[in-house]
This record gives sequence, structure tokens and C-alpha cells, in this order.
Amino acid sequence: MEPIKLLNQSYSTSVVLELLNCLILITLPAIKIYDKSATLFPVFHRGFFCDDQTIMYPYKKSTVPYWTIGILYPVLFVLCMGPLVMFQMLRGVSSKELDRTENCKQDRSALTCKSQQKLDFKQFFTEYYYSVTNFLFGFFVTRLATRVIKCAAGRLRPNFFSLCRPTACAENYFNRTEVYKWAQFVTDPKCDSDDLDAIEEGRRSFPSGHTSTVVYVCLYTLVILHQTFRQSRIAHSFLLHLIQWALVVFAAAVGVSRVYDNKHHATDVIGGAILGVFCVYYFAVMLPDIRCSHNSRKNGASFEDWDGKPTKENIEMQTIPEESSLLDKKTADD
Repeated sequence: MEPIKLLNQSYSTSVVLELLNCLILITLPAIKIYDKSATLFPVFHRGFFCDDQTIMYPYKKSTVPYWTIGILYPVLFVLCMGPLVMFQMLRGVSSKELDRTENCKQDRSALTCKSQQKLDFKQFFTEYYYSVTNFLFGFFVTRLATRVIKCAAGRLRPNFFSLCRPTACAENYFNRTEVYKWAQFVTDPKCDSDDLDAIEEGRRSFPSGHTSTVVYVCLYTLVILHQTFRQSRIAHSFLLHLIQWALVVFAAAVGVSRVYDNKHHATDVIGGAILGVFCVYYFAVMLPDIRCSHNSRKNGASFEDWDGKPTKENIEMQTIPEESSLLDKKTADD
């Protein structure tokens, strides 16, 4: 098969794959929104004892609203990712220009002296697209995984009695002389509250959605900052490390606030943090490595990975044109 046909076939396959990826990115949040009434993932109705004091805490408003970490922060990340990608590319262009200057000092007739490195905007938008889609894909998967686990576990929140006000336990509360009734196990409680959504939400305690989301977005940002600036002089500044640690402290503070607001048990927060860390490792470390390698093979030797070092595919693709140009030059001299 001719090389041009192979190139066209590879390009068509890549377009189809990216269209499929975009469809998945649209479908994941749509599933989360559609399942707001627990139609796709029914909540497991776990029973409880009427004397269980771990679910008798009063109702409090959330100190940290979910929209701040579930909507506002992802929007800020998408907007701030552009300058980070631009900085990464400008640093790569500057390093190549420095290498070209050194080659010119050694050999004035070198072909590299006649070429000028320029910022490729097509490459910029490609890198920006890959960076943003990696983050959003991990963000939506984290939220959906949290939702599925919540519905499957069906653990009651610490303020479940305030949300439900079960009538069976209220009757037994005033008749404590009958201990066997007061300590009875209720499987299908009748709630005195009319807010059915709040009652169903009171059954989704494990894991903490606030914690899994904030750990994902904060640690993902920390990893991106480290990968972007670690080979620059900015890495020597305490300001960068202060920002990274501020992200860690903020994530921990949000988790603590969920316990303080009687929204979650401590183990719910720990479970959400573990889920967030796992998602960060997969979507911020493993997935970009796979997609960047594919991106390098598709676009040639101009792409570098997040470490600023040429990938194996880039080195192989870069040596082939150099060898062919030397053969052409030798043929012309003969």
C-alpha cells in the first residue's frame, strides 16, 4: 500500500476516534444528570437501629458548596490550561533555538543555521485539546464512579434522622421503657418528611463526592504544575511549591468540612480521597502518556512529552529524514 494511502487511513482513524471521545465526554455528564432521580442506579435501602447515634446528628448547610469544586474549578482549569501549554511549547522552542545557535557556532554552513524555530499554533491547539479532554474525561469518570458506589453502598448520612424523621423511631422514643422496641431494627422506615430527594440523598454517604472531586481536581492541577515547570527556573521558586501545598491543604480542608457539616462519616471522606488519588494517577499520569505517544506518532518529531524529552517514536521518526537527506545530498554530489 502506498504511504499516502496509509497516512490518509491513519488520519481518518484518528478523526473517528476523537469524535468517539467527544461523544463519550458528552454522554458521561448526561448520565449523571439523568440519574438525578436514581432511575439508572437505584439506591440500596439499608436498614438501621433506632438507637444508632451515628445517624442522629442535626442538619447543617454545606460550608463548601458543590458548585465551587464541581463547576467553577473545572472551568478555571480549562481556561488556565491554555497559558500552561503555551509556556511548555515556548520553552521547547527556546531550547531548540539554543541548540541551533550552538550548531551555528561550530559549523557556519550547517543547514540548521538557515532555519528559524516558530511556534506552531496547530500544535498548540492539539496539545491544548489533549490536555483539556484528559482532565474532563477523568473528572466525569470520577463523579460517575462516586455516584455508582454511593448508590451501591447505600450508607446513611450522619444527619439521616433529621432528613427522614422516621415515625417508628419517633413513637419508640417516648416509650423507652420498652427497650426492645427502642433498639429495634428498621428496614423500611416511613419518613415524616415530604422531601423525597433529600431522603434519597441521605442514603448516599459513602464515599464523599465532595472529597473525591476536590482531591481529583487539586492533585491533577498539582501534577500538571509539576510536569510543566519542573525543568524551568520557576521550579526553584518557593511560590510554585507554596501553590502546590495550598492545593493539598484546600483538598484536606474540604474533606474535614464534610465531617464538620454532618454530611459524611470520617470513613466516607477517606474513601473519597482514595478514589480521587487513584483517578489522578490514572488520568494525569498514565492516560496522557498513552495519548501523547499516539499524538507523537501521528504528528511527527515536533512533539515532545510533558517531561520535555523526545519520545522514542520521535527519535525514530527524526533519524529517518536525516538519513534520507544525507543520501540525497551524497547522490547530488556524485
